[in-house]
Amino acid sequence: MAYYRQLAYEEMRDVTLLQYLMRKNDSTESFSRAILNNLGLNEALNRSCKVLSGGERTKLSLAVLFSTKANMLILDEPTNFLDIKTLEALELFMNKYPGSILFTSHDTRFIEHVSDKKWKLTEQSIYDIT
Repeated sequence: MAYYRQLAYEEMRDVTLLQYLMRKNDSTESFSRAILNNLGLNEALNRSCKVLSGGERTKLSLAVLFSTKANMLILDEPTNFLDIKTLEALELFMNKYPGSILFTSHDTRFIEHVSDKKWKLTEQSIYDIT
């Protein structure tokens, strides 16, 4: 199981994006470049993680998550700070992901595009709304 939490990117070290992804998941350079390219980070491959914007750090965190060998992902508000192109890439990743994904989001369009089942949480209950 792998977990993405909001603002997870605050823990990033002073290494390049490419190095960070390759170290996190022991992935090859070509695999890492492909994921980063799909998330729109190909121009920033050699920049330090410390100087990335919030959106770029979120994309990098998602790249780490989607390159794990986990069969279940838990995503806490994964759409925060993402541009439309990256949202579409995230939708593609999620729809092709072979395992299970449990996520929270306030983005109703995104929810409609990626979810098979929906629940609504209130203070005291959980309701199936699919």
